[in-house]
Parts: sequence; structure tokens; C-alpha cells
Amino acid sequence: MSPAKPVHPHVVVRFMACVYAPRSVWFGVGLPPRGHDLIVPIPPPSGPELTERERQAVIDAALAATVDTGFRRCVVFGPGDAVYVEPDGRAVPSDQPPSGGVTV
Repeated sequence: MSPAKPVHPHVVVRFMACVYAPRSVWFGVGLPPRGHDLIVPIPPPSGPELTERERQAVIDAALAATVDTGFRRCVVFGPGDAVYVEPDGRAVPSDQPPSGGVTV
């Protein structure tokens, strides 16, 4: 049995060196179902690809959560398409999503 394919976008939260937690992204207003780390307060995307506005909304939500908690995050939009967000407010695009480490 092969591992489940990750849903994009998703967020990887870095708790400490090599300790990560993948979390899903929830689009909408109100309380999300349990297990979602990132709430993006806009309507759900209408197609398989995010618009630039939707993509920026996900990055903005990740930045807010990162600044609030101090835990670094990486928004993974797809294989080879990620944005690392830092507690100091930086958003750094990358073609290398997180890999390895211990998942909690």
C-alpha cells in the first residue's frame, strides 16, 4: 500500500529542529473541523489551482499564525512549490518543501 498523496496546499509546522507536524488548510469563516492548523478566511477555491489572491491569503494566514505562536511554518503548494514563513514576518519562496525529520 502506498502512502497517501498530500493534499495541496498544506502546512508543515516546525516545533523544533527535525520535529514537524503536517496540517491541513481550511478555507472559510467560522470554526474549522478539528485538525486544521491554518484557517484562511476566504471562500474555498473554485478550481484545482489557487489564484494569486488565494495563494497570498494562505501565505498571509501562515504568517499571522507563525508570528502569533513563534513556530515556523512552510506552506506547501505542490511538489517543488513552497513558501517558508518565519516569526520575524519573512516569507521565503522555495522549490524544496520540508522532508525528513520526525513527524508528530
